[in-house]
Amino acid sequence: LTIFWRVIFAQLTLIALILGMSLYALLQLHHLAGLSSDLLDMDSKSIEAEKDLLKIFLSQRRITEKYLVAPDKGLYSHFVEGSSTFTNVLEKIAGLVNTPQERVLLDQLRELYIRYATGLSPAFTPRSSWNQEKNEINEKIPTKINELIRFREEMSARKIVAARDQAVSAASTMGWLSLGGIMAAIFFAYVHAHR
Repeated sequence: LTIFWRVIFAQLTLIALILGMSLYALLQLHHLAGLSSDLLDMDSKSIEAEKDLLKIFLSQRRITEKYLVAPDKGLYSHFVEGSSTFTNVLEKIAGLVNTPQERVLLDQLRELYIRYATGLSPAFTPRSSWNQEKNEINEKIPTKINELIRFREEMSARKIVAARDQAVSAASTMGWLSLGGIMAAIFFAYVHAHR
């Protein structure tokens, strides 16, 4: 090979190495962007909706206590509106969750809330048995919602750690590839200069 073709070969090798590093960097950035958008789109919306669900239930619980002390159609209609809001937020959360554990918690919440709302209905006659169950449900629903929030926050934390580890790995690999590219360029230059 002539000197010209050796130089061309060395330059093509370096270009291929640079393209490979660039492709690797783009793939890592794409992966990190996916994790970031998942955190922003799904996790934060889910946590926010779960916190709203807790606020709605606590409001429902206050309305229930007032209604039990002084039954009033206005309070009951307010409870029914809140119940509709609770159900809508619960369905919104169901669209955001993606793990079996979260689905199980949502099913438990749905079942508990149906029992809670049914017990307050004026058509429900054995109110004494519901009053006993009400206290248990009053404790279980916030507990389940808090479990849901905690679970999603833990998943978010794991994703953040995975993203950080991915970034560190990508930076380290890029550093080693760059160093390897420089060493390869020096080696090729040396070999081609001595032929």
